[in-house]
Amino acid sequence: MITASLMSQPGRWLPGAALAATAPTNDIPPMTDPLGLHWRQPADIRSAPMDDEFVRLTSRQVAGLLEYSSSYPSGTYDGKCWLRDGGAVQWLCWYGPHDEPGKISIEYRAVLTEEAALHELGRRI
Repeated sequence: MITASLMSQPGRWLPGAALAATAPTNDIPPMTDPLGLHWRQPADIRSAPMDDEFVRLTSRQVAGLLEYSSSYPSGTYDGKCWLRDGGAVQWLCWYGPHDEPGKISIEYRAVLTEEAALHELGRRI
Protein backbone atom coordinates (compact mmCIF):
# COMPACT_ATOMS: atom_id res chain seq x y z
CA MET A 1 0.00 0.00 0.00
CA ILE A 2 1.35 3.44 -0.87
CA THR A 3 1.21 5.78 2.08
CA ALA A 4 3.22 8.67 3.47
CA SER A 5 5.28 6.07 5.31
CA LEU A 6 6.86 5.13 1.98
CA MET A 7 9.01 8.23 2.30
CA SER A 8 10.59 6.56 5.33
CA GLN A 9 11.15 3.37 3.31
CA PRO A 10 13.27 4.68 0.44
CA GLY A 11 14.25 1.22 -0.78
CA ARG A 12 10.68 0.64 -1.95
CA TRP A 13 11.00 3.63 -4.29
CA LEU A 14 14.10 2.46 -6.12
CA PRO A 15 13.69 1.22 -9.71
CA GLY A 16 12.71 -2.43 -9.78
CA ALA A 17 11.26 -2.38 -6.27
CA ALA A 18 8.23 -4.58 -5.62
CA LEU A 19 5.89 -1.63 -5.07
CA ALA A 20 3.48 -2.64 -7.83
CA ALA A 21 3.08 -6.08 -6.28
CA THR A 22 1.87 -4.58 -3.00
CA ALA A 23 -0.22 -1.73 -4.45
CA PRO A 24 -4.01 -2.03 -4.43
CA THR A 25 -6.03 -2.23 -7.62
CA ASN A 26 -6.15 1.09 -9.42
CA ASP A 27 -9.39 3.05 -9.01
CA ILE A 28 -9.30 4.94 -12.33
CA PRO A 29 -12.02 3.52 -14.59
CA PRO A 30 -11.34 2.91 -18.28
CA MET A 31 -12.10 5.85 -20.56
CA THR A 32 -14.71 4.28 -22.87
CA ASP A 33 -16.63 7.38 -24.00
CA PRO A 34 -16.01 8.12 -27.71
CA LEU A 35 -14.99 11.67 -26.74
CA GLY A 36 -12.02 10.10 -24.97
CA LEU A 37 -10.39 9.60 -28.37
CA HIS A 38 -9.76 13.36 -28.41
CA TRP A 39 -8.42 13.68 -24.84
CA ARG A 40 -4.68 13.51 -24.15
CA GLN A 41 -3.49 11.57 -21.11
CA PRO A 42 -0.77 8.94 -20.57
CA ALA A 43 -1.84 5.51 -21.81
CA ASP A 44 -0.46 3.90 -18.64
CA ILE A 45 -2.10 6.27 -16.14
CA ARG A 46 -4.50 3.54 -14.93
CA SER A 47 -1.57 1.31 -13.92
CA ALA A 48 0.01 3.94 -11.64
CA PRO A 49 0.34 2.51 -8.11
CA MET A 50 -2.01 4.22 -5.66
CA ASP A 51 -3.84 3.89 -2.40
CA ASP A 52 -6.69 5.97 -1.01
CA GLU A 53 -4.43 9.03 -0.48
CA PHE A 54 -1.47 8.96 -2.88
CA VAL A 55 -0.53 8.00 -6.42
CA ARG A 56 3.02 7.45 -7.65
CA LEU A 57 3.63 8.97 -11.09
CA THR A 58 6.73 9.25 -13.22
CA SER A 59 7.78 12.66 -14.52
CA ARG A 60 6.69 11.47 -17.99
CA GLN A 61 3.18 10.72 -16.69
CA VAL A 62 2.95 14.10 -14.96
CA ALA A 63 4.10 15.87 -18.16
CA GLY A 64 1.49 13.93 -20.15
CA LEU A 65 -1.45 15.25 -18.13
CA LEU A 66 -3.27 18.46 -18.99
CA GLU A 67 -3.33 20.93 -16.10
CA TYR A 68 -6.58 22.34 -14.74
CA SER A 69 -5.66 24.15 -11.53
CA SER A 70 -8.47 26.69 -11.41
CA SER A 71 -11.22 24.95 -13.39
CA TYR A 72 -12.44 21.52 -14.44
CA PRO A 73 -12.17 19.99 -17.91
CA SER A 74 -15.38 19.95 -19.93
CA GLY A 75 -16.67 16.70 -21.33
CA THR A 76 -17.30 14.75 -18.14
CA TYR A 77 -16.89 11.01 -18.64
CA ASP A 78 -15.39 8.16 -16.63
CA GLY A 79 -11.61 7.82 -16.70
CA LYS A 80 -10.78 11.34 -17.88
CA CYS A 81 -7.68 12.43 -15.91
CA TRP A 82 -5.99 15.78 -15.34
CA LEU A 83 -3.44 17.42 -13.07
CA ARG A 84 -4.29 20.08 -10.49
CA ASP A 85 -1.40 22.09 -9.04
CA GLY A 86 -2.10 23.05 -5.46
CA GLY A 87 1.25 24.74 -4.84
CA ALA A 88 3.04 22.42 -2.45
CA VAL A 89 1.05 19.42 -3.69
CA GLN A 90 0.04 18.28 -7.16
CA TRP A 91 -3.14 16.25 -7.51
CA LEU A 92 -4.09 13.60 -10.02
CA CYS A 93 -7.82 14.07 -10.60
CA TRP A 94 -10.26 12.03 -12.66
CA TYR A 95 -13.94 11.66 -13.38
CA GLY A 96 -15.45 8.46 -12.05
CA PRO A 97 -18.83 6.76 -11.83
CA HIS A 98 -21.51 8.00 -9.45
CA ASP A 99 -24.30 6.05 -7.73
CA GLU A 100 -26.96 8.43 -9.08
CA PRO A 101 -27.70 8.27 -12.82
CA GLY A 102 -26.72 11.42 -14.70
CA LYS A 103 -24.04 12.37 -12.17
CA ILE A 104 -20.28 11.83 -12.15
CA SER A 105 -17.77 11.83 -9.30
CA ILE A 106 -14.46 13.65 -9.13
CA GLU A 107 -11.75 11.53 -7.55
CA TYR A 108 -8.23 12.66 -6.65
CA ARG A 109 -4.93 11.54 -5.12
CA ALA A 110 -1.85 13.51 -4.06
CA VAL A 111 0.98 12.91 -6.53
CA LEU A 112 4.25 11.42 -5.34
CA THR A 113 6.95 11.31 -8.01
CA GLU A 114 9.95 9.00 -8.07
CA GLU A 115 12.11 12.11 -8.42
CA ALA A 116 10.73 13.55 -5.16
CA ALA A 117 11.32 10.25 -3.38
CA LEU A 118 14.92 10.05 -4.63
CA HIS A 119 15.47 13.66 -3.51
CA GLU A 120 14.17 12.73 -0.06
CA LEU A 121 16.45 9.69 -0.02
CA GLY A 122 19.47 11.88 -0.86
CA ARG A 123 18.52 14.33 1.88
CA ARG A 124 18.49 11.55 4.47
CA ILE A 125 21.86 10.04 3.48
